[in-house]
Amino acid sequence: MGKTRFQKGTIKILRQKSGRIYEGSWYVYLWKDGKEVRRRRTKVLGPVYSMTKNEAAAKLLIEISRSSGQQSAQGKLTVEAAKVRYFKTKQASWSINQTETFQAVWNKHISPSWGDRLIDSIERQSLQEWLNSLAESWSKSMVKKAKTYMTAVLEMAVADKLCGENPAKRLLMPKTRRIDRPYYTLEQVKVLINAADTIRDRLIVRLIFQTGLRPQELSVLRVNDFDKQGCRLRIDEAIARGEIKETKTEASDGWVPLTASLTAELADYIDRSNLKNDSWIFHGRWPHMPFGVNDWRRSVLQPLAAKAGLPKVDFRLARRTAATWANKHGGPKEAQGLMRHADMDTTVNIYVGSIPDDVRQAVETMEKEMGI
Repeated sequence: MGKTRFQKGTIKILRQKSGRIYEGSWYVYLWKDGKEVRRRRTKVLGPVYSMTKNEAAAKLLIEISRSSGQQSAQGKLTVEAAKVRYFKTKQASWSINQTETFQAVWNKHISPSWGDRLIDSIERQSLQEWLNSLAESWSKSMVKKAKTYMTAVLEMAVADKLCGENPAKRLLMPKTRRIDRPYYTLEQVKVLINAADTIRDRLIVRLIFQTGLRPQELSVLRVNDFDKQGCRLRIDEAIARGEIKETKTEASDGWVPLTASLTAELADYIDRSNLKNDSWIFHGRWPHMPFGVNDWRRSVLQPLAAKAGLPKVDFRLARRTAATWANKHGGPKEAQGLMRHADMDTTVNIYVGSIPDDVRQAVETMEKEMGI
């Protein structure tokens, strides 16, 4: 049997007709005719657009371990390789939102600092200093996610006996800076709505500020999602990375109440546009394309706010505004019902059931105060 040597392998980018890919290469050592010989192995790791180089390196390390068993020796597992193992285990049970959140936090905050480090070379003190530095610039929820993900990934590696102990196990949660979460006053919302140049833009502004629709839900609203008689919109799908999928959570599926005037304005827009029952209410460049919310935010919404002399606006601010005023004119349960949060904790830290009639009343009261 050949010797076991620790190696990271080599990664290069190849161009193919389907696009650029990562290819990894490494060596295996075998006994042949009484002497050791070296053989080169290669493996396509994946397309460049779908993974970072660190992720490709972690995947290559796993391939090397399968052929040589080198990771069975404690202390030879990198943090990125441990993350790949953890993610493969969890991915099947995670929602789209959980997967995207994990990947975003890992790629931005964890991988750059720790991805290529061997787990057994990491000291708890250095991890604590890293966490403390995150707390100086980021919110409590972001720092908590980074701590949780790092701890869970390393804990699985320990359980699989791929490293000695988990240096993140006893990390302390540092104090974080206060995050400013601005929202518009109802007068500012009214100014923004009246600044819209077209009926379409005015309608979209009203929808995001009065109902708190998520951009990925707004993008794929269909005519048959609109219940004119019931003055409501059905939310049952969303778009993520160009694919139409399920909504963010099970609680996100449901009906969003519309005021009488907003219902009439939406019905008039659909009639004037001659839209079919399964058409997008707001389509993209071509009728068959979903609405490009990010392009609209940059080219329409933000210039509108600037022209009206209002603070910078985005979809999060619109959603926060809707929740804030629903809470003021209704209460915590009405705000939760309008936002369609799975848990009251996300809205106001207390879980209470939602009463649809009260949600509708809160929305109507908001509109009356705006004077629309």
